[in-house]
Amino acid sequence: MLQTLINQTSRRACLSLCAILLIVCCCPHAPAQDSASDAHAPGDPFNTATGEILIDQAKGSLGAGGRFRPGEVTPLAFTITDRGTAIRNVLLRLETADIDGDTTNWSRPITTTPGKPGVVWLYARIPFNTDSFTVGAYEAIDRTGTDPDDASKVVYEPGRRLGSAGFSFRNPVEPSTAMMLIVGTNRAGLDPYTWRLSAQNSPPPLAHEPVELFPIKPTDLPDRALGLRGYDAIVWTGSGADEQPAKLSVQQADAIREWIAAGGHLIIVLPTVGQTWLEGSANPLADIMPAVAATRLDNVDLDAFRMMLTRRDPMKDGKVVRQIVLPSSTVLHTFAPLAGAGVHDAISILNAPAADTGRSEPVVVRRLYSAGAITLVGIDATHPALTGDSLRADFFWHRVLGRRGELVKAGAPDTDPTRIPTSREPAVMIDGVIDNNIQRDARSAGGLLLALVVFGAFWIVACPLSFFILKNRKLTHHAWLAFAASIAAFTAVSWTGASLLRQRTPDARFVAIIDHVYGQPLQRCRVWANLFLPEYGTQRVSIADAVSKESKWRPILTPWEPNDTSIGTSPFPDVRGYAVDSRSPESIEFPSRSTEKRVQIDWLGPPRWSMPLPLQPDSGVPPVFGAEIQLSRLDPPVSGRFFSINGTLKHNLPAPLENVQIVLVTGQSPLRSTNPTGDLLASARVWTRKDPWNPGDSLSLDFINQSGTDAITASDARGYLDGLVPGPRSTGIVDANAELRREMRADIVKYLNRITFYNVLPVSVAFDAYAPRASVVMRECTHNYDLGRWFTQPCIIVTGHIKRGESPVPIKVDGTEIQTTGHTMVRWIYPLPANPPEFQTAEPTETQ
Repeated sequence: MLQTLINQTSRRACLSLCAILLIVCCCPHAPAQDSASDAHAPGDPFNTATGEILIDQAKGSLGAGGRFRPGEVTPLAFTITDRGTAIRNVLLRLETADIDGDTTNWSRPITTTPGKPGVVWLYARIPFNTDSFTVGAYEAIDRTGTDPDDASKVVYEPGRRLGSAGFSFRNPVEPSTAMMLIVGTNRAGLDPYTWRLSAQNSPPPLAHEPVELFPIKPTDLPDRALGLRGYDAIVWTGSGADEQPAKLSVQQADAIREWIAAGGHLIIVLPTVGQTWLEGSANPLADIMPAVAATRLDNVDLDAFRMMLTRRDPMKDGKVVRQIVLPSSTVLHTFAPLAGAGVHDAISILNAPAADTGRSEPVVVRRLYSAGAITLVGIDATHPALTGDSLRADFFWHRVLGRRGELVKAGAPDTDPTRIPTSREPAVMIDGVIDNNIQRDARSAGGLLLALVVFGAFWIVACPLSFFILKNRKLTHHAWLAFAASIAAFTAVSWTGASLLRQRTPDARFVAIIDHVYGQPLQRCRVWANLFLPEYGTQRVSIADAVSKESKWRPILTPWEPNDTSIGTSPFPDVRGYAVDSRSPESIEFPSRSTEKRVQIDWLGPPRWSMPLPLQPDSGVPPVFGAEIQLSRLDPPVSGRFFSINGTLKHNLPAPLENVQIVLVTGQSPLRSTNPTGDLLASARVWTRKDPWNPGDSLSLDFINQSGTDAITASDARGYLDGLVPGPRSTGIVDANAELRREMRADIVKYLNRITFYNVLPVSVAFDAYAPRASVVMRECTHNYDLGRWFTQPCIIVTGHIKRGESPVPIKVDGTEIQTTGHTMVRWIYPLPANPPEFQTAEPTETQ
């Protein structure tokens, strides 16, 4: 009887010990789950507002243009009405759940006037897989001086709750869809980018990524740069009195300026009448406009521009089936650089056809501004005769935006149905490589292994082994003592092992991309990091070298999660929330439970790393800025080469660059009016260096003048880009997702290259026994981080990888810089002198 009791007790103790070991060894590295205590419960009514302050959605509040894309910081506008009796400071908080179940309180202090409604922008990163949020209004309690990183920073905490409202998300944009803002009502021939294969969420027929266009008024633009971060481009087509740049507030103009510096592309279709873009007094963005003077030409026949704007008349059986008519009398603006314009301030992208004088004036010009650009378009793309499909976006806008893919509409009379794939198979979500390379599975697996080993040893020692020894010595009446001793011994072993395994210092694993355009004063960097926060309570995460108070560039720190993650489904008992100040989101105090926290950091500022630089000439003569690398045209060609290059590069990065690639773009391909097949509209070649490029070593560009060397291989850009597009994946017996995860960890370089050249990746249509089909490459977390725009102008793109290095943007936890380990892709661009494409005089003979 006693032995039976001991055996039952032993079984219970073993199970208890196993549970303790699993919790101790594994929980320190499991994602935390939590939710805010003051958020709406599931049964609360939504779309209502109660209290002293009424909160209502303003028109088009969910994102600029009325819609939003999950996974991005989204601008949301609300109408706030204070029913109190005095002016007061109010703290608005938009509450969303993050991947850990904690509530992120996106906060902004405002001052309200009784009875006077006002529109307020809030900014919040909307997590994937979430469908609702709450907005609360609180008394703003001044806690200035409590920020450990900046004692002078004005800080507000919430006091008494004054009002709240719940809202539901409706009609979100698919995360794999690009977004552009159209300032004005005319879409200027950009609609073909929105064409899809069939259903609303399907991909385009012959391109990888659909685009959503959002018309908006200047006055409805967000007043913070982080509200524009999700948009690939802003195309300003408006020309009316209410659509002039003068309608921008100072805050809106600053937001656009910062968004451009961080990689945005502002495109302005110059209005035919009363343009004020090049007039400083009427344009708050005048300081970043291309340094050009515009000349207005009337009664211009755009038929001379046919090769730039559209295809030849569609033909069938040698006969024209539909004549494409272009405006014969329209306004055209040409541009000329101002005296003293810098080499990056007035770059010609497209020129008009050469006149009788032989001169060819620019009609599309660009100014580089840090990682972004401002482009002026002198052709009236808003002309009513171009609003249909007369203006082909894949002829004209591809050469401005830097995109690729044939824009066709399934079912259109001019579309050959045999060329349209009947299905598009998602080959790969390319930015899934990020989460797969910041996970910490190995450490959790170690804790689990220890738990299993200790439990197995305990079961053997405490039960059969100890009983066998006692029985042989006829001491079975001491079984309970042996069992108790085993429990004590293995408890000590378990706690000692767990204590040794437990990490006590914060650290981070990351994937980063850092960009620098030679000659520009700022670098941009995005870091996806998986932080380990070892304490229990709260820990402050911030950007290490705090931006000076005088700087107008603010780092952006936000919680982050991959798309395949459930939000807030398994909360911990201690429900908590944390605040993110929309005015300065570079520091967040996260709840911590000795767990991990995934974050995204967007950094913009003066150079952090010493990127590649052209070496000074040995002659001692100071080089002319922008001419340190010389590209010479060869006429006639030599050995099939049309150019030669002279220059040397050196870098002082903190580690060797591996997998170095040099892309040389010599210009756009010639203009012709045949139907495009999705070909790359640029002349480019790619060289791959086999050996690492060490800091301080010189890299001569003379290899570009050769067909290849033992250390560097050359390839045409088209062939290189073809190799980046994966084929359809098998979904049979093999676990395709597990295979994909292994590939992402083993070949992160290839995936980051896909992200870099996303907008110029080709689409290939495969024909099987049944119907044409094509794979589609998608992205969700890396919008705005491709370099497709650089294929519209001559340049050198150098890419390389620092593996197992430190983060380009240092991170602090509780005021102390932490150790970071991860993978950084370095991308450096050297702009070359302009080389607009020529009009092709002899048309090919093929017909459509």
